[in-house]
Amino acid sequence: YIAPEIVRFTGDELYTEKADIFSFSMLMYECLSLNHPFSRNKRDHARELILHGWRPSLTEQELSSPTLILDLMVACWSEHPNDRPSAKDIHQLSSSLEFRHLMDVIEIGNREEFNDSNTLATVSYREINDNFENDNNDEDDDDIGIPTADCWFVRQSKQNEQSSIVIVAYDQFNAVNQQIINLGNCEIRCIYYHQRDHVILLADNHNLISIYCTRTFQKLNHFLLVHHQENGHAIHMTSLPET
Repeated sequence: YIAPEIVRFTGDELYTEKADIFSFSMLMYECLSLNHPFSRNKRDHARELILHGWRPSLTEQELSSPTLILDLMVACWSEHPNDRPSAKDIHQLSSSLEFRHLMDVIEIGNREEFNDSNTLATVSYREINDNFENDNNDEDDDDIGIPTADCWFVRQSKQNEQSSIVIVAYDQFNAVNQQIINLGNCEIRCIYYHQRDHVILLADNHNLISIYCTRTFQKLNHFLLVHHQENGHAIHMTSLPET
């Protein structure tokens, strides 16, 4: 599988490192998919497909591979040689610890607007089919992209005491949905997930406890933790096991 600039000029173009990098991307694809490139298309026309900008297709299972591996493969099969990484770049990236482990990266806000020095977060887990209707219970369930967990991130504004929660839904290792709940003029001090009752509890600097449902993301209730006390604030929440 030759680089498009070599195919376009029928081999008259000089082979360079960047041309080899393109071929390396096809080797990466074979290792990732255990298939030949374009085996899902007409392999006899692979050169024509490459010239017209086509690249091998990936299944949902293959797209769940570590994101840096996928990013490197896509960069290596770029149309223009200058857009492909060098062999040194590939070695540096593949030698990093996160190369084989980083599954997904998301951005939950502008770092210039939100305070990230005291980040609060928790994870709530969904039961099967929570908030999702699915009548198909066969082995294709893994390809549907139904969230299995929600990550709750608290964002605190740097300019004022405005807070919000970013809820990121995950299907295994990939983010599939994101929504934001505005909490108003407060500073969240701690967050806790109560698994049995399927609720998230938030404690702010006004000693107000707010309760949110992890299934509907709606606010269920709120109450003051300590009445007539301004100096004491919640710093941690936990639950006691039932006897």
